[in-house]
Amino acid sequence: MVLCVILMGSLVPSFAEFNYYFITNEVGFSQFTFSMFSVLASITLLLGVILYRVLLYKTEVRTLITWSVIMGIFGGVTSLCFVLRLNVQWGINDLLFVIITDSITGVAYMCFSHLP
Repeated sequence: MVLCVILMGSLVPSFAEFNYYFITNEVGFSQFTFSMFSVLASITLLLGVILYRVLLYKTEVRTLITWSVIMGIFGGVTSLCFVLRLNVQWGINDLLFVIITDSITGVAYMCFSHLP
C-alpha cells in the first residue's frame, strides 16, 4: 500500500502551472476566483474525509484503489473536455463546469486513494 502511494505521487505528473495559466489567461478567471477554487477544494476535501469515515472505512483497499483509478480517468477526461472547450459547446458555463468537476473528482480521488 505504501509503495502504491509513493509510486502514484512520484510517477503522476503535475500540471498545476499549466492549469493556472490556462484558467487565468485563456479562460479569463481572475486570480481571486482561482484562489477561491483552493478554498472550495479544502472544503470538499473535508467533506471527503467525513464521507470516507462514514461510508468507506471498512471497504477493502484494493477496491478503493480501483475506484481511484476510475476517478482519475474521469478527472482526466473532464479536464480534457475543459481544455478543448467542449463544455462551452454543450452550453455549460466555465465556472460551473470547473466547480462541479473539480469538486467531485477531487473528493472522490482523495477518498479512494489517499485515505485508505
